[in-house]
Amino acid sequence: MLEEAGLAVQLVNSSQARNLPGRPKTDKEDARQLARLTEMGMLRSSFVPPPEIRALRVYTRHIWDLTADRTRYWQRLEKLLEDALCKLSAVVSKLAGHQTARAVIEAMIAGERDPQVLAALGRGKMRNDRLPALAEALSGMRFGPQHAHAAASLLRAIDLLEAELRDLQERVTAHLAAIPASWGVDSDGVTGPEAGQAGEAAVLPAAGRLDEIPGLGREAAAALIAESGSPGALPRRGPLGTVLARYQAHGSGKPLGRCGLWCWRPAAAGL
Repeated sequence: MLEEAGLAVQLVNSSQARNLPGRPKTDKEDARQLARLTEMGMLRSSFVPPPEIRALRVYTRHIWDLTADRTRYWQRLEKLLEDALCKLSAVVSKLAGHQTARAVIEAMIAGERDPQVLAALGRGKMRNDRLPALAEALSGMRFGPQHAHAAASLLRAIDLLEAELRDLQERVTAHLAAIPASWGVDSDGVTGPEAGQAGEAAVLPAAGRLDEIPGLGREAAAALIAESGSPGALPRRGPLGTVLARYQAHGSGKPLGRCGLWCWRPAAAGL
């Protein structure tokens, strides 16, 4: 509201003024003291991201929350199967996103209880290599109607969350494309929302540059841009700079020293 009115607003950490002498006891005197300290340059303003980055944070943080909710639902489903003496998680690597696990659970909800028939639903390597282990994990289970109802409810909740996450990812992609600072540059120097996508691009988009870091996907790249407040040139210092400094040190084989994660060293701006 104050920014829309044309006022220059500063966000200051209260610890900077707390240790200064002569701190007043009333709100009015406190406001005057803060104004005087600001005029004298004794208070350093904190970084406030622009409105488009604050909007991006709403999307990325909501994605984080929904992803955590989806993980909790998968964990509840795994616990439900263990309660029914179904050791499916001992055979498959994880329930989330596993085609065989999803097919077996849906067949169990539909009323199938024969371990051999359920094991025959295995797909890929599970069908070729681990069919006997899958049948053994499903033998002796006590999957009743109450388990089927709860499992169906959990799967519906997971599907709903996955649909919401897909919609949010599309919104994040569209929002980043609307920020000029995140655009890439083609080999002929042309920039725009679709620039920087070709293999001969001069500059990749901001999310694409971060995506080049091993282990960092598009979702994490968008979250880093939102939390750092820098969709264009990557900062040399700050939270994102620390992450890149850690990656640079590990990639070059150099130790980070005794300070570890809290070592605030400059990172390579080219990353």
